[in-house]
Amino acid sequence: GKTPSSSEENLAPRDVVVAGRVWALSQDQRGCRLVQHALSAAGSEAERDAVVAELKGHIKEAVRSPHANFVIQKCIELVRPSAVQFVIDEIMEAGPVPCARHKYGCRIVQRLCQHCPPEQVSGLVEALLSDFLSVAPHQYGNY
Repeated sequence: GKTPSSSEENLAPRDVVVAGRVWALSQDQRGCRLVQHALSAAGSEAERDAVVAELKGHIKEAVRSPHANFVIQKCIELVRPSAVQFVIDEIMEAGPVPCARHKYGCRIVQRLCQHCPPEQVSGLVEALLSDFLSVAPHQYGNY
């Protein structure tokens, strides 16, 4: 199901299996914390990459989610930049300006700019700069 089963309610975060339901868990308050914990506690890069891979195709929704945006930010902070290229690609596809103007989306764009090399985010930054006059005065676009 979408939320952890009642038998999982009392389990410590490290004991909850997130594999196979990362996106579903990312969409509510408790689940998103479990996924973030799984990312932080992952024993290997491969383990972390497997969690991140389950978010592919969901970035457009995640940038507008009060919970999933934290999971995406955690991914960007913890995995190597090449493993989050899909986040940039999906933001570019969905439209970087509306994303940068969104109260949650702007946080994801900010993390990308902080954690990825300039050459990786240059297309995203150029798209935002080209629309700078409409983004800068916006409530969330001025980070």
